[in-house]
Amino acid sequence: MHPQTAHALTPDDQAARLRLLVSALREKDRAYSHAPPVVHAQLARPKAMVVTVASGKGGVGKSCLAVCLAAAFARLGHRATLVDADLGMANADVLCGVLPRRRLDQALLSAEMPDLTDLAVETAWGFTLVPGAAASAEAATLDPAGRHKLLASLASLDAISDVLVVDTSAGIGPDVLQLVQFADAAAVVATPEPTSIADAYALLKVLAGAPVPEHAASTRRLGLVLNQACDEAEAIRVHGRIAATADRFLGWRVPLFGWIPLANTVRQAVRGRRVPALACGPIKDAQTEVSQEVHSVSARLMTLARVLALPLSPA
Repeated sequence: MHPQTAHALTPDDQAARLRLLVSALREKDRAYSHAPPVVHAQLARPKAMVVTVASGKGGVGKSCLAVCLAAAFARLGHRATLVDADLGMANADVLCGVLPRRRLDQALLSAEMPDLTDLAVETAWGFTLVPGAAASAEAATLDPAGRHKLLASLASLDAISDVLVVDTSAGIGPDVLQLVQFADAAAVVATPEPTSIADAYALLKVLAGAPVPEHAASTRRLGLVLNQACDEAEAIRVHGRIAATADRFLGWRVPLFGWIPLANTVRQAVRGRRVPALACGPIKDAQTEVSQEVHSVSARLMTLARVLALPLSPA
C-alpha cells in the first residue's frame, strides 16, 4: 500500500474494515457449519489405541508428523502401525523409503471386508505401515459404505498393534471427520501461515458442529500441533489466536499438544526418504530439537490415548 493511502486511513476507516473482515469470517463460519454427513452405524472399536493426525490445509507437515509419531511410539517399545488414510494422495511410503506392492484402495474397493494386516509392510524404524491409496480417484471419493469399511477394518490390525497412528487427508471431508471422531486422541497440525491458521480453525469449526456418532471415542481429546514454528514463543502466540477464537465462537478451548521447529534437518530427511529417522535416532541429527519436540508431542498423545497403560510388546 502506498504511504499516502495508508496515512489517509482514519480510525473510523480502520474500524469499518475490521467489521467487514469479522463479517466475512462469520459468513465463512456459517458455510462450514453444515458438516458433511457422518456414518452412525455401530462399529467394533480396535483394542489398539487410535491416534489420528489431521489438518485443515495441505502442505503443513501432517504426514511427516504422523510418520515421526509412529517411529516415536515404536522406539518406546509399543507395537505401532501407521495407517496412511490420506485417500487418493498418500505418500507415507515415500517418506519412509518403502516400495509397497499393495495399497489401501485395493482393499477398500474390494467386495470383502479387508484384513489390513495383509497390506502391512515392516519399516526399518520398528513400526508397520499400511500404505495408502495414491492417485486413486475412487479412493478419494469414498461413499459412506466405503468409509464405514475403512473404520471397521482398523480392528483387523489389533493382532500386530498396540497403537494405530492414522494419517488423514487434509481438509474437512467426511472421511477426515470420521477418522478424527473415531480416535482416542487426535492432533490438528497447523503452521504460523495465515492460510493454515484459517483452515485449522475451519476444521475445528466443522468438528464442533458435526453429529457425534456412537462409535466416537472422545470428542475433546483433540489439540493443536504447531509445525514449522520459529521458536516456542511463536508457537504459543499462534496457538493463542486459534484457541481464543475457538473458545469465543465454539465454546472450546483447544489445547496445544506441542510444536515442531522450522529446521533444515526435516527437509533433508524428506528428500532422503528417511523421515522416521528424525524420531528414532539412527542418524546424527536424531537428538536435535525436532526429535525432542516430536517425542514431547508423542508423549502427550500417548497420555491422552491411555497408550502408556498398555503392556509393552515382548523384546
